[in-house]
Amino acid sequence: MPADAVPGSTIPEDTQAVVQLNSGEWVWCEVIGQRKDRNGRWCVGLRYYPSSAIGQFEGWYVLDPELIRRLP
Repeated sequence: MPADAVPGSTIPEDTQAVVQLNSGEWVWCEVIGQRKDRNGRWCVGLRYYPSSAIGQFEGWYVLDPELIRRLP
């Protein structure tokens, strides 16, 4: 979860996607933005709800196109 974004590099976004968790399960999420970290890697801001008991998670993750699918 990179926290070292280049200042002013965040592109706000509000789209839906599904992401694959470490457990292998695919869950719905909201993509809240895109940015590059200090190493030049694209990162996406995600907000997702793994379960109603746990609540909401939000954070920035290095983009891996194999693990995220945008919904049409």
